Amino acid sequence: MTKLQKKAIFCLAGTLSFACAIGIAAALGTQLWLRGTILCKTGAVLVNATGDELKKFIGEIQYGLFYGQRIKQCGLGGRPTAFSC
Repeated sequence: MTKLQKKAIFCLAGTLSFACAIGIAAALGTQLWLRGTILCKTGAVLVNATGDELKKFIGEIQYGLFYGQRIKQCGLGGRPTAFSC
């Protein structure tokens, strides 16, 4: 293996290690980094919800590395649930 190949491999490994360290720091520093919505299909189908009425059946879910929360909406108001590790 030539000196140029060794330099290229070490440079690539160093860059990859630095990118991984930045990714880990971002995951640990951000509390909730994944967000989504949940539809309560059973309740929406039961009352045949459409349009503005359908918004009463859409909840939210948020996840982080060590913490998460969910707000379930099934037409009767939000029911929050939180968990942590």
